Amino acid sequence: MNRMPNRKAIVVSPYGAGSASGNWETAKRYAALLQSAGVDASAVCLDEVLHGLSSENLQKDASLRWVLLHARRSHPLATQLASLGLRYTVVLTGTDVYGDLAQPDSSGEFTAMALSTIESAQAVLALQSDAAAQLHHHLKRFGRTLHGRLAVIEQTANVLADTTANSRSDHAQSPDDVYRVLMVGNVRSEKDPLTALGALEDWAMERSRQDRRRMQLVHCGASLDDSLYAAMRAYARALPEVFTFRGAVSKSEVFEEMHNANVLLHPSVAEGGSLVIAEAVACDLPVLASDIGCHRAMLGSDYPGFFGVGDRASLTEILTSAWSAWGLDSSDSVESVPARCRRAYPGIRERLCDSSRERDQLIGLLWPEGDAR
Repeated sequence: MNRMPNRKAIVVSPYGAGSASGNWETAKRYAALLQSAGVDASAVCLDEVLHGLSSENLQKDASLRWVLLHARRSHPLATQLASLGLRYTVVLTGTDVYGDLAQPDSSGEFTAMALSTIESAQAVLALQSDAAAQLHHHLKRFGRTLHGRLAVIEQTANVLADTTANSRSDHAQSPDDVYRVLMVGNVRSEKDPLTALGALEDWAMERSRQDRRRMQLVHCGASLDDSLYAAMRAYARALPEVFTFRGAVSKSEVFEEMHNANVLLHPSVAEGGSLVIAEAVACDLPVLASDIGCHRAMLGSDYPGFFGVGDRASLTEILTSAWSAWGLDSSDSVESVPARCRRAYPGIRERLCDSSRERDQLIGLLWPEGDAR
């Protein structure tokens, strides 16, 4: 595509580097995508912008494209930009559309802040189609409308699908006879890690002790909820062979874990968008996911790897079935859920593993055709 040497963008995250925030990772990704097209783009923390830029500086940078992540948390900057007549795009990252708008707080303050940011935005970006549908629904309740300002741009993996495609087998045992279940995400209630841990605990209590094969859950992610993380550690102390918690790790280490895993487990109760699912698809790693709107939008309503939200028994059944079929010849058993998940991947991969498509859509949103600024 054409290079854009005179165009600039600032992507603003509510949290900065070192925060272990998914918003910060998204801000860095967007800045990198724009940079790859020749845009002078940077990712910054909200506090840095609020404390480092005066109204005079903002007015001088009228040609900038501002991208603000999270409608409610970005409200202070959105208000300042709007008061100066400067344009910005707001990205719905999850707890704004599925939290602040869906379940208003008692005072209504958070909801009002999110609505104000959305109303003043030049464009509103949802990361998957269910978030867009939910936003329309919530705005209708409040008597508001978007007037064509909403776009959906799915997040895509920054790894090539052909690096691992066809490299794994649902029926091939690892040398140490361990069926590896991987979870990736910071520890917080929206990720619902206890349903996953409870399912593995149930499997461990019921499995035959004569079977040497084991199942192990490996979790990667920082703790954003100390009490929840303490509960997870309690599971690990009770069943140390079943649970391993690696904490915050680098992206390369996450991909290494993906290459060693048999399935990715994603039990969230709400998601604005899930980059780790796109990355798993790119790595040909079967995904077992909670049946929520985001996951359906990303993987398709007929995807075979869904289980009920918070449904420990359903997840235990799926994991037990996958583990039981592992290592068996396909002619000796019904095709496993992970194998059926992988069979659905070609069409999914076309959408979730093309970063150039995401980049072009993002640039088209920020600089619509015929926009000279």
